[in-house]
Amino acid sequence: MFDPKAVIQMEGLIQAMASKWQRNFARIAAIDWDGFVSDTRAASEQLARSGWTLPMQLTVADVMDLAGEPIDKVDAFFVDHYTAGNFAALRRARRELLSRPGLSTWWQLLDECFEVFESGKHLITVPALISTIEGVVSYAGNSLHKQNVSRKFLVGVCANKAKGLPGGGIHALMWRSLEIFIEKLFQDAPFDKSRPIAINRHWILHGRDSANSTVADSLRLFSALETIDSLLE
Repeated sequence: MFDPKAVIQMEGLIQAMASKWQRNFARIAAIDWDGFVSDTRAASEQLARSGWTLPMQLTVADVMDLAGEPIDKVDAFFVDHYTAGNFAALRRARRELLSRPGLSTWWQLLDECFEVFESGKHLITVPALISTIEGVVSYAGNSLHKQNVSRKFLVGVCANKAKGLPGGGIHALMWRSLEIFIEKLFQDAPFDKSRPIAINRHWILHGRDSANSTVADSLRLFSALETIDSLLE
């Protein structure tokens, strides 16, 4: 049976919903999206300069907050992130990395790195993970068999990947953070000069560095591989 009151009530409900949608759309339109993207990019780049690439698990708010913190607090945040809950986040990264067919070349090495890290031995993971990162980035650049891979080449792989994506997209930001991370990890550091403050590929793989790498140093390498893995999906 036709009920005029029900129709009037329905019309009122539709009008109220339409009014609410208009207000929400107005709020969205008022957001400075260019500024938001610029701020997010700057924060992710600052995080990379602190030695941490952009993992998928972090929210934009996390990235913004961390970018303003000193390195020791950033390191402490990530150590807690990966080791809390009996290594829950690290074990998730382990499952993801060891299920990627394209990374099968490094499966056994990665599996052992995860295993020894959880046993409390992180030092041995650092040189192994650095060499793996070099190989995986070369793989991402379709140049796994290229001889004499240089810092310029590896940084270029990340830069070219970022340029091929929308500038404000999360994947572009992740490639950019990797670019900065690789640039720092592989930077020139003459052996006759002072030891670099940050972990350095050349000092470590050429046997010039003492065993001073920290748990955070190991985890920043695991984190970089997790970031690369997310980008290879």
